[in-house]
Amino acid sequence: MTTTPSAHKCSWLTKLALGGVLVLLLAAGFWGYLSPGMRLNWETVASMCGF
Repeated sequence: MTTTPSAHKCSWLTKLALGGVLVLLLAAGFWGYLSPGMRLNWETVASMCGF
């Protein structure tokens, strides 16, 4: 099995893009948690998840 350089580069770019999306998602979550107007109570989150 040989991998072409373009496939290897694409996998690194994909990992980098997914990492960036994860960082943005976590940052948005922390910003929403720390801003008083956007706080959700745990009952609402649990009901959205079906608990």
